Order: sequence, then C-alpha cells, then structure tokens
Amino acid sequence: EPPPPPPQEQEQQQQRASRASRAGAAATMASSSSSMAERRQNRKIAEARQAGTLAPETDEDGRMVNPHNPEYITKRPWYLGEGGGIKHHAKQKQTHLLSLVEADELVNAARVESKRKKRQRAAGYRKGACQNCGSMTHKAKDCLERPRSKKTSARHSGLDIAADDVTVDLEQHGKLAFDAKRDGYQGFDVDHHQKLLREKFEKLEAERRRVRREEREQKRREKAERKEARQLAKEARKKAKEEEKAKAKAEGGDGDGDDKEAKE
Repeated sequence: EPPPPPPQEQEQQQQRASRASRAGAAATMASSSSSMAERRQNRKIAEARQAGTLAPETDEDGRMVNPHNPEYITKRPWYLGEGGGIKHHAKQKQTHLLSLVEADELVNAARVESKRKKRQRAAGYRKGACQNCGSMTHKAKDCLERPRSKKTSARHSGLDIAADDVTVDLEQHGKLAFDAKRDGYQGFDVDHHQKLLREKFEKLEAERRRVRREEREQKRREKAERKEARQLAKEARKKAKEEEKAKAKAEGGDGDGDDKEAKE
C-alpha cells in the first residue's frame, strides 16, 4: 500500500474541496435567484396580458395566443422546440390516408378521363398480354370478358384486341387506409351498375307487357270465336225449328185433305 500523504498535503486537499463546494453553492444560489427572477418576471407579463394592459403573445404563424390558456396547454414540450401557442396540439404532418370513398373517386375520375380521351386499341397481340382479350393490364385468369375459343382468342387470332384497363397508382396520392387497401370492389361504378339493371328490368318489363298483350288478344279472339259459334249454333237451331214447323204444318195439311176425301 502507498504511504499516506503528509498532514500538510491533506490539509491543502481539504481546503481545495471546501473552496470548490463554496463556489458550487454560490453558483447554485445565483442560478436559483436568477431563475426566480425570471419566473417572477414571466408571471408579471402573463398577468399583464390577462389584464389586457399588454399585447398578447403570437405564435410562429402570427396568430394570437390566448393569454387565459393554462401553461400546460401553451407550453411546448422540449422535443418539439421552443415557442408558444397551441400549434403543437394539431395533428402532426404525416402521409395522407386514402379512405374508401377517396380511392373510388380517384379511380372513377381516371375512367372518365380515359373515356374522354378515347383509348386506342392495339393493332395486334402483344407479348405478356391477356391471352383471351389481349389487354395488357390483366392475365387470362383475371379476364372478365366472355371466354373465347382457341381460334378466336387474341393470342392466336390477333383480332378484336381489347383496350387496356384503367389503372391508377393510388400510392402516389397517399397511403391506403385499412379498408381501402382490402376493398374488393375498388373502382366499382354503382351508377353504371344501376343503369345496367334498369335496362335489364325495362327489357324484361317490355317483354312481359308484350306477352300479356298477346295473351289478352288471344283471349279476345277466342271469346269472339266462341260468341260467333254460339250465334251460328243458335241460328242453326232456330232454322231447324222453323223447318220442323213448316214440315209439320205441311204434313198436317195433307192429312186434312185425306179426311175430307174419305168423308165424301
């Protein structure tokens, strides 16, 4: 073990430690007094602003900060920087989430724009396109057109190539929300579907009315034929009765003549 320092050196070390502690206490007292003075000054300023004798504080955007708001609302956390106001309570800037309705509106707008521009169809089959219709935006297993035969398919015939589907990169407009990302009917045009259903219903209704009109006409003809047949039968019976009466009358007249002859 090293030998202990001489008593004179120990005394010097103790003196240095005591001077350092006194300097630290003085600095602490000075800082506490300065902080107390700052707090007192800030309190006076806040009271003056609340009383209306001093102009209210403004934030970074130049908006007035309500002096009656409590400090825990207007004071900004240290990790958000310095300054007052309530701007830090607003929603933090982040990637916009596309909802179901917004995603459908974007897809429908792209479809309307494509219809306005009149999409051009390809002249022949392109490599990697749908083998059934020839569109580049989907494969044969996802094709919604009527399945064509092998000879008439777009791959083998190169004719009747369908236009490419309207595709919209929604990621460029924002991040898809949970429901929009899992939407199985994204871009489904409800108005167009209603129009198709209305046209189908009108065709069925027109056919039903035509059939009912023909049935009524057929019943009317059958009724007229039955009436005519009854009238003819009635006339035939009446004529037959008249003939029978005439015959009976004729036979009766012949019998009277024979009786007269017999008496004579």
